[in-house]
Amino acid sequence: MLTRTVVFAALAGIFLPVSLTNAQAVDWRIVAAPDGRVLLAGLPDNTHRNLSEYRLGDAGAGQLGFLVRLTQSGLNGNWASRQGILTRYAQFGVTGPQGPGRTGGEAHHVFTDATGEIDTAADGQRIFLARAGDAAIPDTLTFGLWRWDTVKNTEIVRTKTDSTLGPGLGAGWTYTDASNFVHTRGLPGGGALIHGNARHATAGSTALVTRHVPGQGNVPCVRSDSTDALGPNLGTNDKFMSHWAPWDLTVTASGRVYGIFDITGARSGIWEICHGAPRAIAMENEVGTRGPSVGLADAYFSGLFRPYPATPGTFTFFAIYRIPGVVEGRYGLFRHDGAINRPIVGQGLTDTFGPHWEGSTWRSFQTTSLSTAGRYAAFGGSVLTTSNTEVQGVWRVGDGMAPEPVALIGQSGALAPEPGRTWRSFGANAVLANGDVILEARTDPGNVPAIWLLEHGRAPRRILEQGQSVPVPTTAGVVSATVNSFDLPDEGADFSRGFDGWIGADGHMIIKANISTFGDVVLSSRPSDKLFADGFQP
Repeated sequence: MLTRTVVFAALAGIFLPVSLTNAQAVDWRIVAAPDGRVLLAGLPDNTHRNLSEYRLGDAGAGQLGFLVRLTQSGLNGNWASRQGILTRYAQFGVTGPQGPGRTGGEAHHVFTDATGEIDTAADGQRIFLARAGDAAIPDTLTFGLWRWDTVKNTEIVRTKTDSTLGPGLGAGWTYTDASNFVHTRGLPGGGALIHGNARHATAGSTALVTRHVPGQGNVPCVRSDSTDALGPNLGTNDKFMSHWAPWDLTVTASGRVYGIFDITGARSGIWEICHGAPRAIAMENEVGTRGPSVGLADAYFSGLFRPYPATPGTFTFFAIYRIPGVVEGRYGLFRHDGAINRPIVGQGLTDTFGPHWEGSTWRSFQTTSLSTAGRYAAFGGSVLTTSNTEVQGVWRVGDGMAPEPVALIGQSGALAPEPGRTWRSFGANAVLANGDVILEARTDPGNVPAIWLLEHGRAPRRILEQGQSVPVPTTAGVVSATVNSFDLPDEGADFSRGFDGWIGADGHMIIKANISTFGDVVLSSRPSDKLFADGFQP
C-alpha cells in the first residue's frame, strides 16, 4: 500500500466534474461522506453519519452498499444505491419490508444486530449477515443470512436449526454461530455461496461449502472428512481437510465456483464445485492433464495459488512447478483452458514465456498482484537484464498473446509514466476486459502518489493525485476542496473472483480520499469505459 486505510464504496451520488492539477480530465463523484454538510441523495443533511463497511459490487454498475451502526437510531441498518438514490433495506427494530421477514409466530421478530458482512450479486440483490429475534427474549435471537431482492428481505440460512434454513445435511445438523458465514457470496438468480462449519450432537463437526438455491434450500457442495460424493472424488480414501478459508473460493460472473483445497496425503488442488460432484482440475504431485503442461511429461505442481476467472470455463492461477532432477521449483502463471493447464510465463525463462523486454529473464512474481478480466491478466514481477540488473514492473498479457510490460520502475522512454518522470513503486492494480490497467503508483522526482490509467496505444494518464481540487455539493452550494490523501489495498483487484471491493467488472471504481474541510469522502469514477470488445457496455 502507498498509504493505508482501506474503505470500500460504490457508485452513487451527484455528478461532479473534477478540477485537476496534473491529472488528465476524469469525472469523479462523491458517493459517501460522514460529514452531514455533504449532500447525499437519500440521507439527511447537517448530521454526522456513522457510516462503515462501504463496498462496490464486483459487477460495478453503481452498486453501493454500507452499514450505519445501531448507535445512530435515525439511520441505522444496511443501505444500497438504486438509480443513484440511497435506499435502506434492513433496519434495526422494525418489521415489514425492512425487517427480517419472518412469518407465523415469528412475524414480530426484528433485526437486532448487523455485522457489515454484505455481498452484492450482479443483479443488485444483496446477501447479508444479521441477527434477529424477539428483542425482549434473548433466547430467540439467532444469526443468519438474508437475501434482499430489491423489494423485501428473505431469510435463507439460520443458526441452531436443522430445517430448510440449516446446512442441508439432514436431521441434527446445524450451523452453530455467525463465524460460519464470513465472506458469503451472492450468486445469479438470488443464490448464495455459504462457507462454514456444521455440527451434530453425536457425529461431531464438519467444514462445509453450501450453495443456496431459491425454492430448493441449501445444497451441500463440499464436506471435509468425507469420502462420498462431497469428497475429492480422486482416490478411494481421499478426503478434504477442514482448514480451507472463504477467500480460497472463487465465484465467476455466471455462478461457476472454483476453490483451492487441501486433501489427505498432504497435497492441494483446484476443484470446480457446486456443479455436480467436486471435479479436480489442477493437482499437486500429479503429472498429466491435472499437472503443468510445460512440454515435459514428468513435470508436476508443488504449490498452487487461488484461481482467477478468465473467459467462460477457464481461469488463471500462479503455481510452483517442478521438473525431476532440478532442485528448486519454479514459479509460473498458468491458464486452465478447459482441458489442460498451459503456461503463460515462467520463472527463469526468456523465450515465449519470458518478459519480452530487451532479452531479460523472469526473476520473481508477486502472486498477490494478479488481476484478471476476460482474456486479460495483469501482475507484478521482476526481471534480470542481460547485465544482471533487477528491474521491477507490471505486465499485461492477453489470451494467446505475449506478455508485455506496461510500467517498469526507474525506466525512461515508453515505459515511463511521462517525460521527465519515472515509476518509483506500485500499489493496487486492476486489469479490465479491454486490457486497460488501473495502477496506483508513486513516481519520481518527488515520490508523488497518484492513480494512473494505462491504455493500449496511449501514454499513461494520471487520473487522481494529491492536491487535486474536488467540487463538493453541500447544503450551502458547491464548494471546492483539495485532496490531501487517498488509499487502495496493496494488491491486485479480485472482482473477477466475485469479491466486492474498490473496482467492478464494468470499470467503475472508488477511492477513499481525505479532503480539506470535510475529511474522509469516497470518490467514484469510470475512467475506462470502452469495454465493448469483451461484452461489457458503458
